[in-house]
Amino acid sequence: MYLHQWLDQNDPNGLIPGSWRKCIEKSALCDIIKCGSNTSSRQAKQIREEFCPYFNSEGAIPWQFDHC
Repeated sequence: MYLHQWLDQNDPNGLIPGSWRKCIEKSALCDIIKCGSNTSSRQAKQIREEFCPYFNSEGAIPWQFDHC
C-alpha cells in the first residue's frame, strides 16, 4: 500500500508521524495561546435572541419558512 511520507501512518507498534508535523512546528500555529474567554459566545447568543423576534415577524422574508 502506498502512503506518502507527508501523512501519518498507523503501525502495529504505534503512530509514525508524517513530515507535515515538522512544518507545523515552524508555523505560526505553534504560538497560538488562549486569546480570550468564552463570553463572546454568550454575547452572540444574546444578540441572536434580541434579533429573533424581528426576523420572525416584520423582518421575515417570504421564503424563509419554506426551508425549515
